[in-house]
Amino acid sequence: MPRIMISDGEKRILPRKFAFHWGGGQIIEEVFVKCTLKSGGITESWEPTIQALQYDDKSIVLRFCVYNGKRLTRMPPLMDQQILRELSKRAEKTKLLRELLSIFNFNR
Repeated sequence: MPRIMISDGEKRILPRKFAFHWGGGQIIEEVFVKCTLKSGGITESWEPTIQALQYDDKSIVLRFCVYNGKRLTRMPPLMDQQILRELSKRAEKTKLLRELLSIFNFNR
């Protein structure tokens, strides 16, 4: 696989609304990286993202998703170690995401 170049993406406003047919609320925290892949004269880019969603009833869930610029895509987030490492570094600088992702600490 060609090398993926990782950079900072363009900041998105927080909090911002989300809505599903079963309920909605606010995206209250997120981390993401911009991934760029150049291969055969074609350049592709996407932004793997981890978000803390707070529903109107105050419950909080994590969403792993992908953005293309400011637009949420239906593409599943495929992340190699390089991408996960970069997202982890960014999540360490947050309060809520760091706490929610701490369950994945396999060094126990």
